[in-house]
Amino acid sequence: MLVGEACRTESNLLRQSFLDHIKEYAPEVAATKDKDGLLALMGTSRDNAEECIRANEDKLGDLMKRFDGRDMSKLDLLRFATSHEMYHRGQLTVYQRLLNIKPALTARFEKLFAQAK
Repeated sequence: MLVGEACRTESNLLRQSFLDHIKEYAPEVAATKDKDGLLALMGTSRDNAEECIRANEDKLGDLMKRFDGRDMSKLDLLRFATSHEMYHRGQLTVYQRLLNIKPALTARFEKLFAQAK
């Protein structure tokens, strides 16, 4: 949602409610009910976001309205979005560890280290 809004010509996070932004940029999320569907949706979303950013990279210095009405550059919004996603990734890792589930990145590193021996 944040990438889509940053890539609009008239970017403004106050132009509609947060829920309406989600309905506009991710209407298929509500219908996704299983892990495979969610993973496929996340992959498509990532690919679309990359394409959108690359197509609009010359406009990322332009200003847009944040949720609090202040101006910020589109690039700064994308930096915020990246940081925010890392925050949630960290939360998921904590939840996995609390459930005695090895996080995927930890498992990947363990495999790489074992192969390097």
